[in-house]
Amino acid sequence: VMELIEGHDLDQMLYDNDDSPMPEDQVLTSTNQVLDALTYCHRHEIIHRDIKPANIVINLHGVAYLVDFGIARVMNDPSQPNVVGRTAGFSPFEQYVRRGIIDERSDIYSLGATLYNLLTGQVPPIAPIRMDEGVELAPIRQFSPTISPVLEAAVLRALELVPEARF
Repeated sequence: VMELIEGHDLDQMLYDNDDSPMPEDQVLTSTNQVLDALTYCHRHEIIHRDIKPANIVINLHGVAYLVDFGIARVMNDPSQPNVVGRTAGFSPFEQYVRRGIIDERSDIYSLGATLYNLLTGQVPPIAPIRMDEGVELAPIRQFSPTISPVLEAAVLRALELVPEARF
């Protein structure tokens, strides 16, 4: 049983806005709240593994909730089934690789992809295509010229294909 959260997920909010980029301040407010939830999870060795706009619900008071822990996993627990979850554009490369090491940095990638989507209105290219074919991410400021360069750099670092290069 899950708590009912009256509100809308960020995917629906983006869709309702014709996939236009969301304002930086609105995205950062929601992201800061999601980061609090992720910090809590990671301290308890829980990896969400499916962060995307559809799994962030904004309630009627503007509070962001990270939802859908259906494929979450406790790190380093071999007793858990290895359910593979992938969402095109939001899953890191290591979730596509057999025996890929999935840890906090995997959630960081997915959060970076979520930010990229919200700030550009575009879903990032699928990680294996980026890796195998060298497909580059379009600069965020190409879609939203007013986005701060610091935020753009942080999102691009979160979207590094190699986990060691991420936060």
